[in-house]
Amino acid sequence: MAIIIPANSAAADTAYSVSNSIRVNYADNPVLAFTPDSTTDREKATLSVWIKPTGARNSAAIFGFGDDYAGAKFTDNPGVSMLFKPDGKHQTWYYGGWKTDPAAWQHWMFSWDTAQASGINRGRAWRNGVEVTTNRVFSDPTQGIDTDFNLSGTAMFVGNADKSGTRREWWDGYIAEVAWIDGQQITTPGTFGEYNSDSPMIWQPKDFKDDVTFGDNGFYLEFKENGTDADASGLGADTSGNNNHFTLTNYAATDQTTDTPTNNFCTLNPLWAGGAFTEANTSLTTTATAHTAQGTFGMTAGKWYWEIKVSGVSGTFGVCENPKSPIGDLDDGYPNYIVTNGGSTTWTSWNNPTSGGNSSTFTDTAVSADDIIGVAYDADNGALYVALNNDWMNSGDPTSGASATGAIVSSITIRNGGTIMPVQGCASATSRTFHYNFGNPSYANSSDAADANGYGKFEYAPPSGYLALCTKNLGSDGG
Repeated sequence: MAIIIPANSAAADTAYSVSNSIRVNYADNPVLAFTPDSTTDREKATLSVWIKPTGARNSAAIFGFGDDYAGAKFTDNPGVSMLFKPDGKHQTWYYGGWKTDPAAWQHWMFSWDTAQASGINRGRAWRNGVEVTTNRVFSDPTQGIDTDFNLSGTAMFVGNADKSGTRREWWDGYIAEVAWIDGQQITTPGTFGEYNSDSPMIWQPKDFKDDVTFGDNGFYLEFKENGTDADASGLGADTSGNNNHFTLTNYAATDQTTDTPTNNFCTLNPLWAGGAFTEANTSLTTTATAHTAQGTFGMTAGKWYWEIKVSGVSGTFGVCENPKSPIGDLDDGYPNYIVTNGGSTTWTSWNNPTSGGNSSTFTDTAVSADDIIGVAYDADNGALYVALNNDWMNSGDPTSGASATGAIVSSITIRNGGTIMPVQGCASATSRTFHYNFGNPSYANSSDAADANGYGKFEYAPPSGYLALCTKNLGSDGG
């Protein structure tokens, strides 16, 4: 799946804007935990959360409580489920689509009430405002059972679960707008979201904070701060007014991002390519010559900028036409517009190599580990520019417009009804890691530079007129 950026199309902005999310990299074994110091309602509660899964995990918990996997869990088989403890009963929905689109944010609401007479109503779930039908029920939870949430001394988790005191089932992707309502089974998803008035198929967040009663053990995580302590300045700060702040383990300051349900940023697309994806699809490690990656945004107009921090000394950077076949090299039947460096001062630019195009070489600076590659794509004039540590190769001038002065490729065209996508490749069988920064880097910059609309955090300021690949920049004049 991809998000297409058209010409002069105003972004579907909302009055309510979500400013931050967290990036969860499951390989870090990250933990967000809060332990209540009083027992409240153990039968009724509601969880509202926005997620952008990477698709890498076949079993992960978005919420957990207690020490035996209890909570809300996403799996490939049997599906999305709610597990009730201590009776061990759980309900499972077949829902295969929860990770099929790594370009999209989605909203989930889970509601518990074990006192309900009907077993099916003791645990309910909604995705993007629509209740998910329970197609497979392993076992209805016992009526009136006391769960292990809201229990004094028993931890509750966001983005992981627990088994016998061992943290596990880590999430992978982005999490935003986490709300826990203690003591109420909310059955109206419109409490937390609404359909966009201009695009009625789009479910979007709304400002709900003053419309709900959180209850004593309730919390609201907006991830607006970046401290490491469990307090009001921490990444896990509770902003509900209850001060039920979360303790962080294995989270870094760079795990706070501005990729949110109201401003979705481009990432790499794991459904398209080979290699190992980490850091919520912003880092790619290649292990073979044919490993490539494509971004989740397609560009048909405007001017766009992104950066890549390299770990090795060879790689291929640029754009390609979408669609391309999965798990292929850069010559698999669709045009690519790229520049390649094999570790020396000799660079090769490619223009449409699979449909009668050509290549040319030029001399520039050799790449070293931790260098920053800058890519500027002028979709209005069909020109691609590449920089090394803010020095534009081939004496390029991304602001030159139709003259395309020094462009690596100056005749980019689209065929077969496609769009132009960011692309990454590696021409070496040696392992290489490329950290992509479409505006939310997984690494620390020495200085964070935004685009002209105030979006993105780049090592170097984007050239004049060039924007970060995010939905608030839809259209050539910004969002």
